[in-house]
Parts: sequence; structure tokens; C-alpha cells
Amino acid sequence: MMDSSLFCSATLPNFLTTEILPLTIIATTTFLIIIGLSFAVSQATSNPKLSVWAKTEFMQIIFSTVFVIILLEIISSFCTFNTNDIAMLTGNPAPAIAIPIYDAAEKYLTESAMYSKTVMVNARYYLGVINIQEMVSTWKCPSWCFLTIGGSGTSTNPNAGNSNYTSAFTLFLNSSLMSFISSFMHLFFLKYIQSGLFLFLFPLAIIMRSLPYMRTFGAVILAVIFAFYVLYPSLLAAFHVSFSLVPPIMMDENELGKDDEFNWESAITGQNPVKLSVSTNDISNTANIAAKAFFYSVFLPTIALLAAGAAATYVARLMGEDIDLSKLTQMV
Repeated sequence: MMDSSLFCSATLPNFLTTEILPLTIIATTTFLIIIGLSFAVSQATSNPKLSVWAKTEFMQIIFSTVFVIILLEIISSFCTFNTNDIAMLTGNPAPAIAIPIYDAAEKYLTESAMYSKTVMVNARYYLGVINIQEMVSTWKCPSWCFLTIGGSGTSTNPNAGNSNYTSAFTLFLNSSLMSFISSFMHLFFLKYIQSGLFLFLFPLAIIMRSLPYMRTFGAVILAVIFAFYVLYPSLLAAFHVSFSLVPPIMMDENELGKDDEFNWESAITGQNPVKLSVSTNDISNTANIAAKAFFYSVFLPTIALLAAGAAATYVARLMGEDIDLSKLTQMV
């Protein structure tokens, strides 16, 4: 099995020609011999059913082999077909650096994960600010209260009302966390695809489609490989070209709790001692980037996965088997 980091390097042609293609040829040749022997037996014994089966399976195995070879050529071409070609097809500006399809798909998921991480950090930052504001209070004491026994000043918390913002920032934090996990889930799945493990199923698919009661299983294998090796990374690469995932400015959580963020003299005079602040504009800005993170990390990759599942349905139907799309949807 090949290393996923070398998927679009010089290793790929060698991997396809020395491992996948020979296995495909061996599987095809073996079953062509079996079909030829079956046809010869049918002619010798005047068995029309066996003759019809041999002719049918001959066409099926030729069709399967041609489909596999075409699919291998498409997968290999994805290492030369780059983001500039996608930009030309979609009408988007060409990116500064042209990268292959699989690398563009991986970069999109990496950038969406970084975008979601920035939203998480900002939401945690504002929650920390609110927590600090809730703990700090001031003491209002007129000049004459120092002359009384025990004093008669009033302790207040000028920022207590900001606790109402907690639920909003908690929602943004949870949403961005789900977006972050979603990006990594799709990234790990893409890495699993790039490992080349599914490609070893090509010979098995040819064999299964040539067996009387296993044709449906072979069709499913070919359809799934087509969907996840061609359509899924192509859509992610198209998202990379179409959307510019520039993360917002990340707040510094290490600044929370430092002495220079407080004015202790103001606490004695009854003024607001906390220099940190949270406003409704902060809520609006965080909501905006949290919604974008969900769109980039959850919605678009899910659309790509559903489109791959739908494509697998129609390809499997073409190859001889229908896939239950509802089961694929439940996997998302």
C-alpha cells in the first residue's frame, strides 16, 4: 500500500502499473479462461443455458475491465489536472499557486478546520471576558461614609448585565466545535481514500461481477470507488477554488487575567475596574464567522459526500445494482 503523502508523486504511476493493473489483468484473464472453458463445455454438451451464461459473462467482464482501466486513468490524471483547470471550468479567478486535485481537496479541509478553530478561540475569549467581569465588583463610598462605624458604602457589579451574552457565545463555541470536528472527519476520510486501499478492490469487483449471484456486490464496489476517488475530491477541490477561507483575527486568550487589564483604583472609586469589554457588535461579528465556519466545514463537505453517494447510486444502477441512498445519508 502506498503512503497517502505520496499519492500525487512519482509513486502513483508505479503503484498503479505494478500493483493494481497486474492484479486487474490477472483477475480478468482468469475469468476469461473460465468463461471460455464454460463455453466449450456448453458446445460439447449442447447446453444452451451454459452457453448463454458464458456469452453474458464475457460481455460483463469486458465491460468491467474497460470501466476499471478508464477509472484508473482518471485517478492518475488528477495528479496533473490542477486548480487552474478547475478555475477555468467554473469561471473563477485562477489561484496564485496551482496544485493537484487531491492536494486542493486536502487544503480546503485544512483551511476550513483552521477557520473553525479561530471561531472557537474567539468565542472562548469572550466567554472568559464575561467571566472576569462577573467576578469583579466595585465599592461606592461617599466621603462621609469613612467617618461611620464600619462604613456604609455600596458594593456593585457594573458588568453583571453582560452575563446575558454567555448563552450566545456558548452557542457559537459549540457550533464552531462541531465545525472543527466535521472538517477533521472529512480530512481523515480523504486521507483514508488517498492511502490507495480501495484501489485493491478493483480485481475483486471484476471477479464479483462475473459470478452469477455476486454481480450486485461487484457493481457496488466499482460505484463506490468512482464516487470517492473522482467526484468527492473534485467537489472539495472546486470549493477550494470558489471560496477564499481567510480566517478572522484570532483573539489572544493569554491576555485574560493579566494585571494590566484591570484598574484597581477605579474599583475603590466606584468606577468600572475591568478594561476588557464585550458589546453587541462582538456578538454579531462572532455569529457571522461562526455561521461561515459551519457553512465551510459542515454544509459544503456534507454536500460533497451526499453528491458522491448519489453518484454511486446511479453508477451502481448502471453497473447492475442500486444502492440504498437512505443508508448512505445516515452515515453522514
